[in-house]
Amino acid sequence: MFINPGSAAGDQTGVFWATVSQFMLAAAVDLNLQLSIEYAERDRLKLVELIRQGIARRPDYLLLVNENAVLDQHVALLESGGIPYFLVNNDFLVAPKQPHPRHYLGALTADLSDTGFQMVSALLAEDSRRPLKLLVINGDRHSSSSKARTLGMQRALQHYKGAIQLVYQDFGNWSQDEAYRLANALFSRAVQVDAVWAANDPMAFGAAKAANEAGLQGTIRYVGINWDSLPANVPADYISFGGHVTLGSLALVMLDEHFAGLRELKPGIPTVLPISVSNQSASAKALIAAMHAGHFTALDYQKLSRRYSNSPLPMTIASLAATLNEKRQ
Repeated sequence: MFINPGSAAGDQTGVFWATVSQFMLAAAVDLNLQLSIEYAERDRLKLVELIRQGIARRPDYLLLVNENAVLDQHVALLESGGIPYFLVNNDFLVAPKQPHPRHYLGALTADLSDTGFQMVSALLAEDSRRPLKLLVINGDRHSSSSKARTLGMQRALQHYKGAIQLVYQDFGNWSQDEAYRLANALFSRAVQVDAVWAANDPMAFGAAKAANEAGLQGTIRYVGINWDSLPANVPADYISFGGHVTLGSLALVMLDEHFAGLRELKPGIPTVLPISVSNQSASAKALIAAMHAGHFTALDYQKLSRRYSNSPLPMTIASLAATLNEKRQ
């Protein structure tokens, strides 16, 4: 059972979590798993209630996301049910007080600190203005994925000191509307911005909408995360890093191997994948095209699994792209 923190249809934070589910459903079919998905609709109380319901349903595994560090407050509840649980995208923000909670299997995350750094590098590679005046729109204040992206961005600002100037930063809480209001207030004061670094695509899109309304089309470059479809007001050279949308499906591969005794999971050592790739790369373009077309079943997760392959492919975007349209006959 996967408790998805988002919505099945998407919301102001975009369609990221809805897409996570689509990748997972395709993987479940390939791996012959019975997968149930429940949606918390960005509601902390509902998420906790879904955990209670999930424990009562007695699945073999609970797959969870520690969004906004909600799970840090409910380790006792998670342990109470005796159900093995595994975290994806966001690990515990602070290690549980019990050194190794009995039923905690660990976490699968992306190296989003490296992604935050790469995003700044990509902006500098595409824009010759120096110092490049940067607006930063962070995710939220608490989740580990947001903190990691921000840390990577801050590291890049130090690394490229002199080449880039931070003019303003704030939290957009993953929301297109909040990012729009933030950027609109900035542009109304005629603050010069050459580039926008946003912790997800919807927030970058919100900033682009504000820039267009302020008559700044073509003067600002954007970088975000998620591989979302581009709205009409976003320039075609928009840079998006993605890949972590597949982590839920890759977690299913790992849990299936664990169930079969083919993979050891270590709760004290989260599995971190360098899986974030720019939408400009060839492998990403192939996977993004399949994703936007809804062709999730064109992927072959058996090629990544120790249960189905003697030489499984590594868990990378290039590997997933390589399985496209190579389904078993």
